[in-house]
Amino acid sequence: MQITIPEHLKQNDLLKSIDILSYVKYVNYTPLCKGSVKIESNALIYVIKGMKILHFGNLEKKVKAGDVLFVKRGNYIMTEVLDEVYKAFLFFYSDDLLNNFINKYQIELRSNRALNDEVFIVRANSFLQKGLLSIIPYFENKELDKNLIQLKLEEIFLNILNSDENFKFFLNVIYNSGNSFKFNVEISYEQFETIKELADHFKMTEARFRSRFKEVFHTTPKKWILSQKLKKAKLLIEKSELNVSEVCHEVGFDNISWFIQSFKKEFGSTPKKQKLIKIQ
Repeated sequence: MQITIPEHLKQNDLLKSIDILSYVKYVNYTPLCKGSVKIESNALIYVIKGMKILHFGNLEKKVKAGDVLFVKRGNYIMTEVLDEVYKAFLFFYSDDLLNNFINKYQIELRSNRALNDEVFIVRANSFLQKGLLSIIPYFENKELDKNLIQLKLEEIFLNILNSDENFKFFLNVIYNSGNSFKFNVEISYEQFETIKELADHFKMTEARFRSRFKEVFHTTPKKWILSQKLKKAKLLIEKSELNVSEVCHEVGFDNISWFIQSFKKEFGSTPKKQKLIKIQ
């Protein structure tokens, strides 16, 4: 089963929000459980207790207590909890919040294609721990000026920049992908069956939508959407208990023969062989 956050947390009345920032204390009491998550908002995750493995496509990251993660919105990940209890504080924020921070402090961004673009992980020093924990009481006071929250976040971001230069590479990814068109395509494309419906959602003609899409994504909508489905399928094949038919349905293919053919073309092996390779 796939959940979408922060929407899933909002529907279950777990999320607390103050305009520019949302927060939830997440606790999992089920050891060795697996799940799939789509992240529709940039997330800052502070792990308090336990250990978890995150799978981003071909990338695997093990996180433990004391780790602070920045995860870019639009990601689809598989998670595995390794301990009896896993606790974390989750903060959700927009591209605009980070973009304003970058512009305000005139931060010189850097690009490094060798680094992963989807997640940034840093160990929390004492200053960072205190900064993160000091934000939480503000959510009990809904009348608090949002500018105070923003200053607390800026303090946290500056602390990380001073302790790890690689944070600039991650900021660069979000800063350069922070246009509303790209963001809205990434979070909404699964809701529509045709390119025409997706274009209508953006209040564009289909021709204009295709043109704009190619400008931003450097490929056609059909190829990009197929690639996203296959990436998700590969992750489910490798990390979940679903069989090939179930994965085919889960990612939105109507024809299993077309799914297997497309998968093989993309990854060089059939879904069944890919699953056997991982088991071995």
